[in-house]
Amino acid sequence: MTGFSKTLAVSVFLFAVSAPGRAEESIAQVATLQIQTRIYNMAKVRPAVLSAALIEASEIFRRIGVEIEWVDGSSPQRLGSSQLYLRIIPRLFPTPRRPFGPSHLGYAATSEEGGVLATIFFDRVEGLAWGDPSFALGYAIAHELGHLLLGYDRRNGSPHSASGLMRGPWQRDDLKRKARETMQFTPEDADRLRTRLLERSRKSNDPQATIALH
Repeated sequence: MTGFSKTLAVSVFLFAVSAPGRAEESIAQVATLQIQTRIYNMAKVRPAVLSAALIEASEIFRRIGVEIEWVDGSSPQRLGSSQLYLRIIPRLFPTPRRPFGPSHLGYAATSEEGGVLATIFFDRVEGLAWGDPSFALGYAIAHELGHLLLGYDRRNGSPHSASGLMRGPWQRDDLKRKARETMQFTPEDADRLRTRLLERSRKSNDPQATIALH
């Protein structure tokens, strides 16, 4: 990721919430959870676009009390056992085993317990974005990482929620900058994601998967 630091650590705290809502209010008195994500920019997304997208994705997680530390894939920094991996690839190569529709901007390999690897199809993000793809890319990143942390809820019968960031499929208007207030985790998804992340941190017994009290 030429042009920005090997490690992009975005510090997020609940007290800096700019537009508080039900999700933020429900976690106002609890810990801020932290997770590391290693990024592989295989699509060679421009540094300015990628940095802006990561900031947008970080803000979405910050609103629900989760801090993400972004680490470049080429960095020698050793991560904990509970980290996530994000690949941004130029395009999706067709395969009969994984039939993705035209509205799919990425994919997260998950089970009921969650997952560790998410992939973004950058050509599709660019194709649906309105001008600058930063916001669309940020939404897509947050959505796929959300899948990794939430896992597959069999009770819902779908990997997606009825509303909020985790709904699907998206329309082109959903990817505009002005749509950012609707592209957030619902209170229900936020609570479940935090619970899953806390469980992941405890199971890993990993000092890198920290919990910061504020």
